[in-house]
Amino acid sequence: MNWYAIRTKTKKEKHAKDYYSKLGVEAYVPTYTTKRVWSDRIKKTKAPAITGYLFFRLKKIDFDLVNLNPYTTNVVRAGSGLFCSEKGIIEKFIQNRALVLLKSLNIKLVISASNLKFQKTA
Repeated sequence: MNWYAIRTKTKKEKHAKDYYSKLGVEAYVPTYTTKRVWSDRIKKTKAPAITGYLFFRLKKIDFDLVNLNPYTTNVVRAGSGLFCSEKGIIEKFIQNRALVLLKSLNIKLVISASNLKFQKTA
């Protein structure tokens, strides 16, 4: 079984995941819990850790099945082939996206033997 990455339409990651789940396809959207503040209340919500992407698992890619989902756009490709792996794809993809995000915010990740720190760069 291989994991594949697919792009989703704007803010439709959960809908796309639910659609694949109804078809019997194992799908995954990494999420984190955040606090949203409105003028009258504060609420904890789950947000996608990687916006615009969903991961799904199939033995062999079936484009007819993949393209049925109205909430997705296209499968992520790496060079001339599909972006897939038997294991570790999600972790690698999340790490790469997180490092790009931190760099865009001018934050450096410092990893030592005992802890993990974020430092604001100039």
